Amino acid sequence: MKRYLAAAAAALTLASAAPSRAADDKAITLRLADTQSITHPVSVEGAQYFIKRVAAISGGKIRIDHYPAEQLGKSKDTLDVLARGGIADISFVGPSWYPGKLPLATVGDLPGMYVDAVAASRAVWKVVSTTVYEKELRKRGIRPLVAVLTPTYQVLSTSPIERVDSLAGIKIRSPGGTFENAAAVLGATPVSMPANESYEAMQKGVLDATFANYVVAAGQRLDEVVKFGTFGAPLGSFTNLYCINQRVWESLPKHAQDVLTQAGLETMDHLNEALAVREKALAQKWEQSGLMKIKHLNADEQKRLFEKLRPVQDKWSSDMDRRGLPGKQVLDEFRSALANADGK
Repeated sequence: MKRYLAAAAAALTLASAAPSRAADDKAITLRLADTQSITHPVSVEGAQYFIKRVAAISGGKIRIDHYPAEQLGKSKDTLDVLARGGIADISFVGPSWYPGKLPLATVGDLPGMYVDAVAASRAVWKVVSTTVYEKELRKRGIRPLVAVLTPTYQVLSTSPIERVDSLAGIKIRSPGGTFENAAAVLGATPVSMPANESYEAMQKGVLDATFANYVVAAGQRLDEVVKFGTFGAPLGSFTNLYCINQRVWESLPKHAQDVLTQAGLETMDHLNEALAVREKALAQKWEQSGLMKIKHLNADEQKRLFEKLRPVQDKWSSDMDRRGLPGKQVLDEFRSALANADGK
């Protein structure tokens, strides 16, 4: 459907040799575990939209029971809950939560690679559904149905931001991992802490700023403590995956696999656009209301960040290679897919 179907369907049509889980004329019920509340935009436009599309495309023959808000396991447990099977059939998975288990799947998180997260999501899907699936996800017992990048992280600060490529003297909340390196390259002092602690830390002056997008910032009420922000900074993202247990997938009849594939591709388009619209609307609202002064980066400023942050990507690649993983291959494939993505 739309942008994904032609390019991605081939990547998800591996033949199944396992017996069918149910005859074509019988109903199928699956369990989907989510980490977000039912009002969170990723849940509303992602999980809930996917569930509705599965029901519609299958004519009601496939039902998905939704378990939101970590009902079947905490964020750090979603991979194991899904991979073990028997608890959830489909689950939301954030690869950055599992740097030791899903490192290759974090390639889309890397800073300095793209500004347009919608186009970048199409690119990351090409890599996640092929090479990353074969080299990493399948070995963990999971298969991707949806891969979406959140709008790119920005610098949200309690003090004015003159230059994003020079953040000397700023203590900034980092999601950890690669963002520690990105903060250091930009001259800032990274402070690793959970995102939900940013509000209090900035309120008390422990932090000067945080890496976040406006969708996340709204959910954490950061507009109450942050007075300055950027827009259009290519500072990386968070990869949102919805995956199905591999054994469950192989047990499904072909018609059910086709339904889940189509619904997943449609969900990627829908969630991508919904997050992009929400991000822009929030930034405009806060700027126009006077709550925040936003620095909109021009093409030259973006180019400087692309150049300055490339070593962070190369370090990620070499770190993967040292671990015996195809880091260079995955990074090269993502860069190539970005270059050919719509809107790039």
